[in-house]
Amino acid sequence: ASSKILEGGGYGKKIKRLFLSRMAENVVRAAAVKERVAQAACAAEEEVLALTSTPAGGLDAAAVAARREEYGENRLPVGKKRGPLARRPAKKIM
Repeated sequence: ASSKILEGGGYGKKIKRLFLSRMAENVVRAAAVKERVAQAACAAEEEVLALTSTPAGGLDAAAVAARREEYGENRLPVGKKRGPLARRPAKKIM
């Protein structure tokens, strides 16, 4: 359909230039939008990493003490391990 428009009568060259000009504008706009989205994604990732990561040298002693106070020791609970039959849910008898 667009090829018929581009090859149309006396206005063919003008229409073709206008069509190609608009197409070029859309490509440039799409590239700009894509770049802005990529920049926003990088900024969001950097913000999340800044909030969740620790400095390269690790935490200082005060920060370690504060986190241990808030979250406790970084240890798994130790207890008697149950065998496969004990881990199976008991059937309720009604």
